[in-house]
Amino acid sequence: MYARVETGYLALRNAKKFDKKNEIGKLNTGDPVIILDDNDSEYWTVYAPTLSKTGYVNRNYLVYNFRASSNHGKTLDFPYSSNAQWSETSDNRIKMRVQVINRSNTKTVSSFTLLYYAEDKDGVFVTDGYWLQEDIEYKRVDPGEIVYTDYLSFPQADKIKKAYVEIKEVGFTDGTTIEYNGDERPYSTWTLK
Repeated sequence: MYARVETGYLALRNAKKFDKKNEIGKLNTGDPVIILDDNDSEYWTVYAPTLSKTGYVNRNYLVYNFRASSNHGKTLDFPYSSNAQWSETSDNRIKMRVQVINRSNTKTVSSFTLLYYAEDKDGVFVTDGYWLQEDIEYKRVDPGEIVYTDYLSFPQADKIKKAYVEIKEVGFTDGTTIEYNGDERPYSTWTLK
């Protein structure tokens, strides 16, 4: 199922009681959940893949179908609070992979192109000659599925404060493509240090 709220977010809680103190995560409209226990009339136990957490949500804010175009307009996007995994390499680089989600109800992604770059603590690009790097990934991403990208490599790990990843183009199994230009591109940022 999917979270759907008119404003704000759907709280993931470590207890059924409505209380700000037991909030352990935030789900935005379109974020998927896996139902683990639906026996309660109000709070269901779910696993939230975008957060990698299990908890309780108010079942009144879950829907079986989510039409991405009504809220996001981006078929391939970054889940809210997209998880990232990174590590430093022996040659002073950071390798990092991030989550993407297929928000389409019907189209399967076959490939996508990512643009990525990093900044230091002063907002200056961290480069090894090229501030913007590009990566084409050939991955099948079914409707509603969340996958990790391949590892992206950033130079000068000791200087990086923030990493940025954008989706430039998406290819589908039916042979069609979407190219996002400039401000249209889905993007996400991560603070590394």
